[in-house]
Amino acid sequence: MSLKYFHLVFVNAALLLAGWFCWWSWGQYRETGSGLGYAIGSAAVALALAGYEAWFFKKSKNLDLE
Repeated sequence: MSLKYFHLVFVNAALLLAGWFCWWSWGQYRETGSGLGYAIGSAAVALALAGYEAWFFKKSKNLDLE
């Protein structure tokens, strides 16, 4: 596996973790009324990771990193 694809897999794993944490924090907020900041923060991180992944994929598309 090339470094490029390893990087994409790693970013995808971080994106999934941030999405899961957002979902879990939102559930905690609905049940207990606390954790809204964590939900908002992890949603922002998930969006930033998605944007970064799109940028990285576009930038590295023409590079020969196999």
